[in-house]
Amino acid sequence: MRALPLFVLTVALLSGTAVPPAGAASSSLADLRADADRTTKALVAGTTRLEADRGRLTAVQRSAVRARRDAAAAERSVAVSRRRLGRVVAAAYRQPAPDDVLLALGGGSGALQDALVARADLDHVRGDEQDLLRVATADSVRARTLARSATELEGEARTRERAVAREVARLQALASSAQKRLQAASDRLARADAARRDAAARADRSSRPVDLGSCSGGSTDGAPNGFLPGSALCPIGGGHRLRADAAAAFLRMDAVRHLCVTDSYRSYAAQVSVYRRKPSLAAVPGTSNHGRGVALDLGCGAERFGSDTYDWLKANAGRFGWHHPSWAEPGGGKPEPWHWEYVG
Repeated sequence: MRALPLFVLTVALLSGTAVPPAGAASSSLADLRADADRTTKALVAGTTRLEADRGRLTAVQRSAVRARRDAAAAERSVAVSRRRLGRVVAAAYRQPAPDDVLLALGGGSGALQDALVARADLDHVRGDEQDLLRVATADSVRARTLARSATELEGEARTRERAVAREVARLQALASSAQKRLQAASDRLARADAARRDAAARADRSSRPVDLGSCSGGSTDGAPNGFLPGSALCPIGGGHRLRADAAAAFLRMDAVRHLCVTDSYRSYAAQVSVYRRKPSLAAVPGTSNHGRGVALDLGCGAERFGSDTYDWLKANAGRFGWHHPSWAEPGGGKPEPWHWEYVG
């Protein structure tokens, strides 16, 4: 008869209940990972929609500003046309048309010529009056149309703003709910794993004492992003931790040039907290390399492009397996000079 796995036996002894079927523990881990993957997909899809909605909102807001600005310019043109039209009308009123025949009969030898010139001047004034009236009318119609368009666009912008706010709230609620559910499942698995290790330690009386000052560098196989077991994470100073291979590489680099770490491994709960504050800027929970234990945020000058620390990292980090991702470069999608990732 095959022996039951030690973990299954330990759980049975601790619970005092019937032994669960072999493979139950791995299926729990698989369930956790599947749940985390589903949540990540939902958050990625929601964040993509949010970014698209914000893009459309920005476009509508810009169109509304342009329409309002053009409407104001058209109103100014209307005012100018009205002033010019007023001057033309006033000029025509002050210089009425003379009676050509009376002027010709009662005046001197040049009277008829004067009458013809005056008539021509008045006709010209009337022609200007008609042109200005047409321009003023067209400008007035355009100004009203643009003002109406601006009002409609501003209304649409307010509607889109409310939709964006609702989507942000929905994503924040989804992230918080998932964090609580996934953290509870992860805690159950962690307690089961601790029970397994305690049972194994008690069974192995000949094992050597554990060196509490060393890092075991346990496996991360099957662990969802942000739920890495503590045994798989190694300290790098200042309370920060990384996956064992990334930690070793960082410490080798840090021995050459001391670097200030501001963030390292980030649990799922911590990523949810960041995501809640800025859902369209922070990585979706379950996708960040911080949650895989292979990303660092650095300070002491590394947070500025072109600083001595940043330039040293660009020239030397690759020798230790660290690199600056393209999206974090100047001109990238999210420029972040402080963010570095371990690629081995």
